Amino acid sequence: MCVNSDGDYVRTVQNTAALVAKILKDESLTINDVVQHNFYSGKNCPSKMRSTSAPIPWSSFLQMVKANMQPSPPNNIEKDDDTMKFTNETTKAAVRDYIKQSVDKKKIDKSWLDKFDQGTMTSGDFEGLKIIISQR
Repeated sequence: MCVNSDGDYVRTVQNTAALVAKILKDESLTINDVVQHNFYSGKNCPSKMRSTSAPIPWSSFLQMVKANMQPSPPNNIEKDDDTMKFTNETTKAAVRDYIKQSVDKKKIDKSWLDKFDQGTMTSGDFEGLKIIISQR
């Protein structure tokens, strides 16, 4: 996995988990066949996932791979459009400020603030984002 300095680490991990799941399915392999680069090379790789303060630890990555291996739901199921809604401007401003401070501290990528400003952030996105921020 490679992430540019201005890239989105979480998105890179999500994409990698999806790719690994596809390879496992295509090659009739199991989650037990997924190993870190360290397994073969002895190198501290993937270093971000091996760290004790990993934003997304190896065990979470493996769970993401497993989730990607599950069959897709039937096409007749609609996705929930649970975009964040606020009962007052004060709360909305506080949430935006929380996200902006996390961007300023480089805990998360600016794309999250853009998503909030565009009104496309869901409640689930925000709950996951809070976990990521607290782990960093």
